[in-house]
Amino acid sequence: HGTHVAGIVAADTSNGVGVAGTAGGTNGRNGVSLMHLTVFGKISNKGFAEALVYAANMGAAIASNSWSFTFAGVNDPAVEAGISYFNTVGGGGLISDGGLVVFSAGNDGTNDNWFPASLPNVIAVAATDDNFRRATFTNFGAWVDISAPGIDILSTVVGKWEHYYFLGIKYWPSSYTARYNRMSGTSMACPIVSGVLGLALSVAPGRRKQEYLNCLYSSARDISDVHGNAGYGLGAG
Repeated sequence: HGTHVAGIVAADTSNGVGVAGTAGGTNGRNGVSLMHLTVFGKISNKGFAEALVYAANMGAAIASNSWSFTFAGVNDPAVEAGISYFNTVGGGGLISDGGLVVFSAGNDGTNDNWFPASLPNVIAVAATDDNFRRATFTNFGAWVDISAPGIDILSTVVGKWEHYYFLGIKYWPSSYTARYNRMSGTSMACPIVSGVLGLALSVAPGRRKQEYLNCLYSSARDISDVHGNAGYGLGAG
């Protein structure tokens, strides 16, 4: 999941290999830098608020969050405080008045309030298919800010080291094979929006958050009139 999301944002572009990230760089210019913070473990899940604070303190400009709480209406004051902290302290010198926090809307197909995406100080991202129609699984509502593709998205997954053997002894890996796979969910839509915001920062750094958001929302295609979308809150895109 994490590797797939990271590839959607930052897989190298124009190198003739695999996939191209939304903000993967081009013409010899580097793409966005990623800071991966693990909160989902094999035994327990924790550290969500701490991750946001750490990222802000380490200079992150955009917090891309492909996760949500398990039940509608459930929120955590610590996470909310972490989001507020990133909004205020983040930015890394690329945004003049703090950081931008992006969250996936969730995959339960309802218009309930799903936190943290439904908080007013985050950018909530719903999912569509490649024909701009609402994904059947996406959460929706007036709190959604924008939509992006989230069905059968091809991106990076964990690759495989190829070992070689001599006289029955396994030696250090000799080659690495990259792998790619398709996944669906608002988790895939979220990093597309984060990548677009990263591109905006690279073109015009140092502006206020609202300027970047105005550009994001005003340049998104209106999909409210696409068949099957009427009456669903899908935001600006």
